[in-house]
Amino acid sequence: WSGFNWFEIAPLEWLPEHDCYEQIIDKSDVHLAEIWSVFGHLHDGGVECITDCNTQKQAEAIVELFEREHIDEMRVAAAIRDSKTESKH
Repeated sequence: WSGFNWFEIAPLEWLPEHDCYEQIIDKSDVHLAEIWSVFGHLHDGGVECITDCNTQKQAEAIVELFEREHIDEMRVAAAIRDSKTESKH
């Protein structure tokens, strides 16, 4: 996780006409979010989607883990795995 300098979450909605998800920009439309993506901003530039979550709360919890000082990579991997497992139920 040391390759990232900060993290963010973004609400996404499904656009069937484009057969893809798109970020919701207008904050008044956040209630339309179907998934919440966690993105890491790379030190060298660029952005990488790390995981998708069913809820904003799950995404915020993952970002909180990433932002803690001296992150234990195994704990982060477990949190991502757990969020994906929860989303399947």
